[in-house]
Amino acid sequence: MERTLVFVGSYTEPVLQDTGKTVQGRGDGITVLQLEESGALTWLSAAGRPNPTYLAVDGAARHVYAVNELKEYSGLDTASVSSYEINRDGTLELMNRCATGGTDACHVLLDDERGYLFIANYGGGSSCVLSLDEDHSIGAQSCFLQHKGSSVDPLRQSGPHAHQAVLDQTKARILVTDLGTDEILMYDVDWDKGHLIPNRANGIRMQPGSGPRHCAFGLSGERLYVITEMSSEILVFSYDNESGAARLLQTAALAEGEGRGGGAAIKLHPSGRWLYASNRGDDRLYAFSIHEDGLLAPVFDMPSGGLTPRDFDISPCGRFLVAAHVDEGGLVVFSIDQDTGALAEVYRDDTVLSAACVVIVNAS
Repeated sequence: MERTLVFVGSYTEPVLQDTGKTVQGRGDGITVLQLEESGALTWLSAAGRPNPTYLAVDGAARHVYAVNELKEYSGLDTASVSSYEINRDGTLELMNRCATGGTDACHVLLDDERGYLFIANYGGGSSCVLSLDEDHSIGAQSCFLQHKGSSVDPLRQSGPHAHQAVLDQTKARILVTDLGTDEILMYDVDWDKGHLIPNRANGIRMQPGSGPRHCAFGLSGERLYVITEMSSEILVFSYDNESGAARLLQTAALAEGEGRGGGAAIKLHPSGRWLYASNRGDDRLYAFSIHEDGLLAPVFDMPSGGLTPRDFDISPCGRFLVAAHVDEGGLVVFSIDQDTGALAEVYRDDTVLSAACVVIVNAS
C-alpha cells in the first residue's frame, strides 16, 4: 500500500551564519512523518545528528542522504554528508558518513539512476561530487571544484558561497548557484568519471548584490526560475536544452521595503501551473501562475504560519504544501486548491523545531 512520507532536516546544534544571526539548533535531526489524507502529520521517527539541514531521498524511498552543516568534521575544516537506509516502519539506520571538502554544506542533489551525489559547500564556496556504492552508501569523491570570486556586499559576498546544484532536463549539465559571486555556474557532466567540466560560455551573471540561492526548471525544461536571497526576487530565464544557453525574460519582486531579503525556497507545482516561493524577510509564501510562455503572474501571498520559512515542499499528488520554519512555528501544512493554486492551512506541528528542509515522497 502506497503512503506519503515527509522527511524534515533540522539544526541540532547552534550555527553562526554569515548574516550574523545564530540558528539555535533545537531540532531532533531528520524527522520522518507520514502525511495523511486529511493533511495531518503522524510522527514516525527521528535520527541523524548533527545538523542534517538539507536532504535528498531516492526514487524508491529506500535511502536518504543528508548534508551535515558543520565547520569541522573528523578534525578537518569540512562539513560532512551522511547516508541512511529507510526501514519500512519509517526509522532510519546510518550507513556511512563522508567529508564534503568544504565547510557549511547546505545542499545535496541525488542522481540515483547513475549513482552520484552533488554537494554545495556554502562556507567553503565549493562543489563536490561523490559516487554511491552498490549498497547505496557513499563512496569516493570523484570531483571537487573550488569557486572563486566575490561581489558587492562586503559582509556576505567577500568570497564564493555555493548554495544549490540542479540538473537540467537533459541531465547533460548541472547548474550551481553561488550567492557570494552573484552567478550561476554551469558544468557539463561526464557521467562515466563523475566529473564536472566548466561550461564558461553559458554561465549566468546575476545583478550585483542579488545573491542567487535556489532555482527550479519548468516542466519542459525551457524555463529556469531563480530565487535570489538578498534582493528577494524571482528571475525567469529562457533555457536552451540543447546548448545550455540562458536569457533573462522577466524579474518578479517578492517582498519590498522592510520585508525585502531572505528569499529562500522555490518549487514548481507538479501540474506545472503554479510556482511557489518563500521569503524569510516577511515570513510569507508567494504564489505565481505560469502562463503558456512560461512567464509569471502573481496570484497571492500570505503568512507562512511561522517565523523564518527556510524551506517547503509540495506533495507528489499536488494537494498539499508543507512549510518548514527555522525559528518558530515548526511545520505548517496547507491544502492547495487544484483550480486556483490557493493555500489554506489544515494542520500544524509545533514539535519539529529548527526545521530547515522538507522532502515529500511516495513510498510503498
